[in-house]
Amino acid sequence: MPTGEKPYRVYRGGRVKGRVPLERPQARPDRDGRAPRQPKIRRPRRRWSWKRRIGLGLLLLLVLIVVWSIAGYLSFRSGVAKANDRMEQTSPGIDRVLTRGGTSLAVRTIEGFTGLDINHVMIVDFRSFKSLIDNIGGIDINVPEPILSNKFDCPYNAAGCARWKGYRFGRGRQHMDGKRALIYSRIRENQLNPSESDITRGERQQQVMRAVLSKLLGFSTFVKLPFDGSGLLEPLTTDLSAWQFVQLGWVMKRAGQKDALHCRLGGTAASIGGASVIVGTEENLSVVQMVTGRSAPQPPPPGSGPFGPGCVVGSQSFH
Repeated sequence: MPTGEKPYRVYRGGRVKGRVPLERPQARPDRDGRAPRQPKIRRPRRRWSWKRRIGLGLLLLLVLIVVWSIAGYLSFRSGVAKANDRMEQTSPGIDRVLTRGGTSLAVRTIEGFTGLDINHVMIVDFRSFKSLIDNIGGIDINVPEPILSNKFDCPYNAAGCARWKGYRFGRGRQHMDGKRALIYSRIRENQLNPSESDITRGERQQQVMRAVLSKLLGFSTFVKLPFDGSGLLEPLTTDLSAWQFVQLGWVMKRAGQKDALHCRLGGTAASIGGASVIVGTEENLSVVQMVTGRSAPQPPPPGSGPFGPGCVVGSQSFH
């Protein structure tokens, strides 16, 4: 039997369905005599794990926050520079000492009266607060008691103003836009409570100030800072630097309103030269001790009236 290679194959174990596999002919060399190239094997792409995706997302978010913070700080710094430039200008409508002698005389007067060191000065122009409050989306004010103001800045015509009784504010927490908040801070007389005075008006202005500061320290203001950072300081005139503002804001954010100390020097009501003034008393020294932390804060004594000296903490009121 010839031992040469047979042109067929023998399969044992039964018949196999399908075509009979044949040996593929070996690849022929190229015409130039070189061997054929090996086929490229494409490796499957590895999918990113969810951990890697989260890490990349956090990194991009961190970069965005840093860039946004730098842009916001630069915009805010330009507004602080304008507020510093206004420091040497005379602002009408401020106390006589400040108007006649400037900030230096006002600082010396307060230091001589209280014995406290005045490190910085900030002047607030409430006439410019309307646009600021509107830019930050309004503020929330807790009105302690109902108010019916005297007639000022009547919003109607002559016939309507004759029937108009004044601006009304209900008791409780309410949202105010810039116009409403400005009216609330300017009310000198409350027809529903004749005992109110300029001291009460000052307390309302402090309410508005605290509400604005609380809103400025919020996240929504941080988002708008690169665009509105310069305009946020239009109502202010100050010698504080931009970095000092940042430090002050951080301290206020950490402290919160529940630990804030509100003090009133108080005194005796009098009239000098036809102007209503408050003359200081010896009890003012005890309030200074409370401010410096040398004594515990105490509210005004009962029966001391609207000008009683003392300090309250957090959301407490002087009433």
